[in-house]
Amino acid sequence: MKNYIELSWHQDALEKLAAHLNSFREQRPLLYEHLGNVMEPKQVNPKAGEMLFNPQRVIDKSYYIYEGFVIILKEIENQGRQVLSIYKKDSIVSSDSFEAREASGLYLYATPGARLLEVTYQQMREVYSTFPETHELAKLILGYWHKKELEMRAILNKEALIVVEWFYINYPEFLTRYHKLLADPELSTFLLIKEKTLKLARTKLLKAGRIKWFIR
Repeated sequence: MKNYIELSWHQDALEKLAAHLNSFREQRPLLYEHLGNVMEPKQVNPKAGEMLFNPQRVIDKSYYIYEGFVIILKEIENQGRQVLSIYKKDSIVSSDSFEAREASGLYLYATPGARLLEVTYQQMREVYSTFPETHELAKLILGYWHKKELEMRAILNKEALIVVEWFYINYPEFLTRYHKLLADPELSTFLLIKEKTLKLARTKLLKAGRIKWFIR
């Protein structure tokens, strides 16, 4: 039964990935048949997240997020870990390290219960070789995420109340009373505000009914 369930969501994830890629540019059905043969499903323990990569390793896999989140963190000297990015459902997660073949300097963390499709560097080399049009597709995807990153950074430069409201509206799963996906000290590094400011803004927004607790 377990294998059947895994295969069931694996197929649905592949279909969602195909729709996502086609939203950039329509691809040949043969590409998706090939990806279905090489992309492996990865189920993260629902009670504990998983560190996919640490800073010393070359990131030799890319991921498509079917469910859950992948968080990218970096160790900042004398400051501890800072959250750089939070990728959610229907996102493709990769890194410069994937192509450069160098240690990334980053942590890649998958939240509890995340469901991912993973593809290795070598498998992607084969994809590019067999389907040359995917080079252009990769550029389109990279450009899209670069634009999204710039938009996010512009929002994070606004006043704290706007930033906190934006975050919980776009990432409602992080607003829980218990079993938080990201602790306040780490979340505040992503929002570029102090932890105390985060708590005060969140309380104010909750009281005003502008954000609501997420019920799993």
